[in-house]
Amino acid sequence: MTIPRAIQGLLSVFFGILSLAVDAQVNLKTGYSISLNSDEAIDNIIAEHNQSTMNTEKFKNLRWMHGFDTGLRYKSGPNAFELSYLGAYRHLRAEYPNPLGGNHLVDKLKFDVHSAGFSYQLSEGYFGGGVEIQYQWYVTKATLTQPDRKFKDVQEMWATKLYLMLILGGAGDVSLVIEPYYIIPHGTYDSQPLQQFLETPSTQDQNKWTRFGISFLFYNGRQE
Repeated sequence: MTIPRAIQGLLSVFFGILSLAVDAQVNLKTGYSISLNSDEAIDNIIAEHNQSTMNTEKFKNLRWMHGFDTGLRYKSGPNAFELSYLGAYRHLRAEYPNPLGGNHLVDKLKFDVHSAGFSYQLSEGYFGGGVEIQYQWYVTKATLTQPDRKFKDVQEMWATKLYLMLILGGAGDVSLVIEPYYIIPHGTYDSQPLQQFLETPSTQDQNKWTRFGISFLFYNGRQE
């Protein structure tokens, strides 16, 4: 798998800044994130598919996503540059009786959003904030039974992430940061490939997957 040129560019900028370090600290960031997401087109597709099947447990709507938030930060005084990966995942399932007996059959829908970002961050004391440019790729997968069918769709776009920081003390050189954020994609998610695979009757609009979320993060190393 080749690395997209956009990600190569983000890496080059970050490590170019890192090479200028004189009196600065590189911190490792790790944490967990959860965000709210809603797409009326996806809701309609899921509702129409649920109505057309005999599932005893229906697919739920896509309302939230969660995943890992990790990265490297170059910090000098109140200023910092950060290279990050943010994952957001939501896996849905539906069940219905097996006509041949035995365990129920399971259909699956998987929505994953991967984001590589480069941000500028300003912090002082207990508070901070930043803005991040993200390169996103959306991976949608489906697995259906009766008959067995599989689907995968990948879409890519840029996005902007705005965030605030509440900086709490930790043990030693580790600090806890609570980071509320808002992500604004620069493009729209095209639900038509999924709609065609599930063979639902209506064609849906394309919507932006804007997300409100919060990350709970740990930064190691000197925080000055």
